Amino acid sequence: MVGKSLRNLKPISQEARKENVARTSKSVADFKQASRDIHQICAANGLAEPVLVA
Repeated sequence: MVGKSLRNLKPISQEARKENVARTSKSVADFKQASRDIHQICAANGLAEPVLVA
């Protein structure tokens, strides 16, 4: 197994943690909006709605 040792990892900074939270929140919001858009398009055209898996 090749990889970094957990001993050598540094704790994440508060700024990096905030950036990760913001990026994750934006990704989740984008996914939810895309799901709503697909639902509306399918409902308007009478199509079966696809199952989305994240």
